[in-house]
Amino acid sequence: MSGDPLYFLHLAKTAGTTVYSILDLQYDSREIFPANGWAPLESMGTTDLSQYRLFRGHYGYDFYQALESRPATITMLRDPFATSLSVFDHRKRDPELTFCPGKNLVQYVREDPEEACTVLASIYHRQLIPRSHWDAPATERVELAIRNLEEFEFVGISERFDESMLLLCSTFGWNPVTQTQALNVSPRVKTDPGLPDDVERLLREFNRENDRIYQHGCQLFQERLLSSYREFVRDQHRKKRSTEPAQGQVCLSFDQKLCGTGWHRYEDLAGLAVAPFRWTGPGVESTLDFRLKTDRDLSLSLYLINYITESVLDSLALRVNDTIIPLLREQRQGFTVLRGMIPKTVLESDTELTRLVLRTSETRSPHSLDPSNPDDRQLGIAVSKLEISPAD
Repeated sequence: MSGDPLYFLHLAKTAGTTVYSILDLQYDSREIFPANGWAPLESMGTTDLSQYRLFRGHYGYDFYQALESRPATITMLRDPFATSLSVFDHRKRDPELTFCPGKNLVQYVREDPEEACTVLASIYHRQLIPRSHWDAPATERVELAIRNLEEFEFVGISERFDESMLLLCSTFGWNPVTQTQALNVSPRVKTDPGLPDDVERLLREFNRENDRIYQHGCQLFQERLLSSYREFVRDQHRKKRSTEPAQGQVCLSFDQKLCGTGWHRYEDLAGLAVAPFRWTGPGVESTLDFRLKTDRDLSLSLYLINYITESVLDSLALRVNDTIIPLLREQRQGFTVLRGMIPKTVLESDTELTRLVLRTSETRSPHSLDPSNPDDRQLGIAVSKLEISPAD
């Protein structure tokens, strides 16, 4: 992705000018397309766009048509109601525009609500979709805008600007931004007498479609931000574990600490001759990380004491460093034992840690199988012990 052209689809009044200052640091000036709107673009005639790697401006979604291939695309969103107020202020103070002279926002909305809706609340559901779909039904426009957002490599939120810039830098592998200055900020027009209930209600009604798009964008941003945080924490974990000596043999009891995810708390059934164990869940994947020696093939044995259903056991698959390891099943002293061979070639990877992933087709709660059982945990298989040793 780092070598692809980048397009910043700049929606009005979403801190875009500040983003420009950050983007421009990442490229040589000759790589940055100098125009930032359709009028300057059209005036450039037959300019070869392939020489540029950064495009940013108020082009909207149709800018793709001017390029030979789809660039990596980013955008910033802002609360639509606040955006409408800011757009009005911006147009009001622009010396090149004669915009509703002698009127404030309240007068403008009340006297010409249809025009106000078009001017102040058409940004998201128009700029994020092709012009050919502007007259489509509202539901279709919103769904298309949401699908397009999901395909963008980055979606930021103006109200969470600092976090957005960290995610942007993380997404493209740039040096983190530590200093920014808000640029081209619209002050509220001093003559605006405030927003009566009827005007606020109209503006929010104008932005009903935009609100749906914005809320989905916020959810998308949050999911990607958390994913980035998790990856950072994983990297720190790998760095710490990489200093440990490599093991040629493992005997792990599941009441010991685990370096992995997707496990319930360990259980030790008092009074019963059952070894401590943990259930996989609540998701369908459970992981374990080890620093293993890579100079030989290894044999693996996984001891299960229970499983939520027979079909879940049958679906169990083991991946080691993303390679499927075939498993043989046998019964031994009350355990269901799964045995497999990990080839040396699978252990040789770019990372210091070897990752084991146990995956089942589903997890179920005991309550879903027996309504009299109050246990509503999502469970897969119950694992008591893992042994890894040099292959014979």
